[in-house]
Amino acid sequence: MTLNVVEQQIIPLRTNSEELGIDVYRMPSGEIRVGVSSIGQVLGYTNNWFKRIVGSPSKKPKALQSLGFTGEVETVLIEGTREPQEVQTISLEDFERLLHYGVLNGKKPALAFLISKATVCFLEALRCTTVEGVNQSFELYELDFYAWTQQQAEFLQHKKWSCLDVPNLVEEIESLGKQQRQELRNRLGILLGHLLKWEFQPSHRSKSWLATIREQRRQVLRLLKESPSLQPYLLEAMEDGYQSALNLAVSETPLDYEDFPQECSYSSGQVLDPQFLPTQQPKTDEA
Repeated sequence: MTLNVVEQQIIPLRTNSEELGIDVYRMPSGEIRVGVSSIGQVLGYTNNWFKRIVGSPSKKPKALQSLGFTGEVETVLIEGTREPQEVQTISLEDFERLLHYGVLNGKKPALAFLISKATVCFLEALRCTTVEGVNQSFELYELDFYAWTQQQAEFLQHKKWSCLDVPNLVEEIESLGKQQRQELRNRLGILLGHLLKWEFQPSHRSKSWLATIREQRRQVLRLLKESPSLQPYLLEAMEDGYQSALNLAVSETPLDYEDFPQECSYSSGQVLDPQFLPTQQPKTDEA
C-alpha cells in the first residue's frame, strides 16, 4: 500500500437524481485521484460491487479489462483535519473507464452521470489542472506570448476556468492597467511640453508643433473616453507628465528650467480643450 499526502480535497460532485457524491483528491504531484467509497452506487451497482471486482482478479469483467482498467487502489492521507484520514482511491483514468463500462452495461445512473453537462465540465477541468497542463501553459507563456494569449482566450470562451494560467493572466491584466496610465502620462508629457514651447517661443511656432498638440490632445481624449476610470487619475498624470514636459521643452529650446513655471499652470480643462493654445508672452524670447 502506497501512502501519499493529499494537498487538497475538491468538493464532491453530486448527481441530480440520487445526490451521490464522488470525492476527488489532488495529490502534491498534481495527479487527480477519485475516492472509491461510493463508486458502485454512482454507477448503478451495489455498494460492494467495486470491492469485489478489484479484490479478485477472476471476478474482474473482461470488457472492463479491455478498456484498460487497472484496478490499482492507492490509499491517500487527507490532511487539514484534526486527525488525518486515510482514503482509498483510484486514478482519474480508471474512474472514467468504470464510467464507460457502466454505460456499456446499460446502467442508467452511469449514463446520466456521463452525459450531464456538469460531469463533462468537471472531468475536463480536472484534466486541465494537472501539473503537466499548468507547466505547458507556463512554458507557452515564456516561448510564444501571442500563442499563449490565443490559448487563454479559447479557455475563457469555452469557460474552461481551471485551465486558465491564472498567475500570468493576473500579471498581464495588471500590466495592461499600468500601461494605460503610463500612456496617459506619456501623451500628457508630450502635449504639455509642446504647449510650453508654443507659449514661451512664439516666434518659433510651426505647423508641426500645432499638429503635435492636436494629435496628443486627441489621443488623451481617446484614452479617457475608452477608459473613463482614468479620469480621476488625470490631475496626477498631469503632475507627473509635466516633469517630462519640462525636460522636452528645455531639450528642444534654448531656454532653461528656470524660464518655465515649475508647476503646470494649465488647468485640465485647458489641456483637454481642442481650441486652447497658450498666448502668454515670455520675458525673453531667444531665436
